[in-house]
Amino acid sequence: MKNMRPGAPLLAALLLAFIGHGRAHVPPQKAGGSLGVSLVADVGTSEFEPIGAQGAGATESSSENSAGPEPTIAGLPATFVGTLPCADCPGIRYQVDLFPDRTFSSRMTYLERATHFDDHGSWQFASDGKTVLLQGSRGAPQKFALPDKDTLRQLDADGHEIGSKLNYDLKRAPAFAPIALGGEGATNASLENTYWRLTLLGETPVAVASGRREPNLIFNRQTHRVSGSGGCNQITGSYELRGSHLTFGQMARTLMACSEGMDTEEAFLKALAQTKTWKITAQQLELFDGDGHLRARFEAP
Repeated sequence: MKNMRPGAPLLAALLLAFIGHGRAHVPPQKAGGSLGVSLVADVGTSEFEPIGAQGAGATESSSENSAGPEPTIAGLPATFVGTLPCADCPGIRYQVDLFPDRTFSSRMTYLERATHFDDHGSWQFASDGKTVLLQGSRGAPQKFALPDKDTLRQLDADGHEIGSKLNYDLKRAPAFAPIALGGEGATNASLENTYWRLTLLGETPVAVASGRREPNLIFNRQTHRVSGSGGCNQITGSYELRGSHLTFGQMARTLMACSEGMDTEEAFLKALAQTKTWKITAQQLELFDGDGHLRARFEAP
């Protein structure tokens, strides 16, 4: 038989011997084709799948590489703090405040020197999805690993673990306690970089729905953006501050539909849209509309 691959006559003979009756036929194959066998018996012809192939033009299946979810840090805003090694002092108390809009504030306090250095900027994950980069105003970014959700571990300039038994961990504080970078005075809380908990809308006290976050706001001094929770959804937007005048830009929010608290959230967003002025007394923030009516009241921790 022509156009047969080496070994095909032997294979046909073996198949013929196995059947006992009938005859085997190996059809001619095109160049590059697969070896197939037909058995012709009294009851007809039976076709077998090509040997050593999945068929002409068959390709190995593969799954598409889909991008995984964007990495994030749970429970923001959050304060991370710890005492790191210092070459010529007892230590450096390092505090980092991370905000959900991917900005940060930090303070390094040199113990026994009564001096500190503040910084602010933006944070992001490196391409490995594991290293947190703090890009401030001092050139190269600070690099931290995230071994768990409650720990930032300082890395060296190349992003590697520091080979030392000394502490390089910053731990999440039990409560968010942002750095006070100045404000309205020593006796008053600062409008910006303070966690404000909503307590009153108009004349109605705000009750937190069971299992929900309390409505809150944080004004970020560096970005002039505000973020927080409406009690159900995360909210964010811009604001403009000119002395006692305060206005909010278009607010955006996530799209959860909660069984409780949505009325409060809607009233909260409406109050922000109506705000024209503000006032802080001690730890209490009040927002007023253009007619001087109280629209919302907040308290600092």
